Amino acid sequence: MIQDTVRTSSYSKFILSNPLIFRGAVVMDVGCGTGILSMFAARAGARKVIAIDASDVVTKAKQNIKDNGFEDVITVIRGKVENLESLPDDLPYVDVIVSEWMGYCCIYESMLDSVLVARDKFLRKGGAVVTGPDGEEETKEEGLMAPSQCRMMMSLGETFDIIRERVKFWDDVCGFKMTSMAEEVYDEAVSEVVKEECMLGEAITVKDIPVQHITIRQLDFVSPFTLTTTRSGELNSFIVYFDTFFTTDGKDLAPDAKVELHKGDWAPGEVIQIGRRNSEGPDGHRRQRSVDSTSGHSRKSSRDGPPPVEHGTITGEPLSSVPES
Repeated sequence: MIQDTVRTSSYSKFILSNPLIFRGAVVMDVGCGTGILSMFAARAGARKVIAIDASDVVTKAKQNIKDNGFEDVITVIRGKVENLESLPDDLPYVDVIVSEWMGYCCIYESMLDSVLVARDKFLRKGGAVVTGPDGEEETKEEGLMAPSQCRMMMSLGETFDIIRERVKFWDDVCGFKMTSMAEEVYDEAVSEVVKEECMLGEAITVKDIPVQHITIRQLDFVSPFTLTTTRSGELNSFIVYFDTFFTTDGKDLAPDAKVELHKGDWAPGEVIQIGRRNSEGPDGHRRQRSVDSTSGHSRKSSRDGPPPVEHGTITGEPLSSVPES
């Protein structure tokens, strides 16, 4: 995450520019990793930060926190939040939960399930009565999830550079035909940075994820969709990416809320090569991959070459997500 400056700066900007939310608050960082989000929260004035991670990285996180002088504010816990029965220092709840939980295509191999468990167990409930510094009681609203909402987006793609580097390259390697090496490209999504100009049409929302109140069961979804081209070109991929929203009140955004894109920006996305896909992992279990059912109708076209599309061509079939077993 740290090397992804777009993600890191987005969290930093939200946390550090909202002192009314974080100053004096109790914050939980789920999947803390190196501890950078926890340190942002501590720098923003959090009274207590609980950083939790199940991996060995917590050793480095503790050292990072100590090296930056936040060891009195941040408590690091190694383990799964699902197994955490109570908060340290007899704290009754947390005011804010921050987490960089997003995986491939937003929810595949993500930590969202754990984040939602943390929310349901520890986030402050609306109507909680607390005693302020002056001894007066006040009623608090529901605690805040950061980010509070994500949207999985999809568009038709014309990604010649990626096809050339990952598929066409194997047509002639020092005079040898090695096309069998490219077959795996059709089985997995490719994580790449793509230019906005690679999109053959407007992106559409295939799954809205209001983190503030969505349930784990709702992550098992089927979403019908329609993609429409706005220019002619050669369709050779689906581009899947996600928009992340930070709000100060946790309320759902309007369906037509837009993300402002500045000319020259590059947006990271998941490029799904049109072709055969296998919805089962090596252990035989279906995976929560939100692109499993999108490519069946285009399988033949991808093997024979990218299909030409004209302005206004429409394609689509149900998009599904099956929880990881």
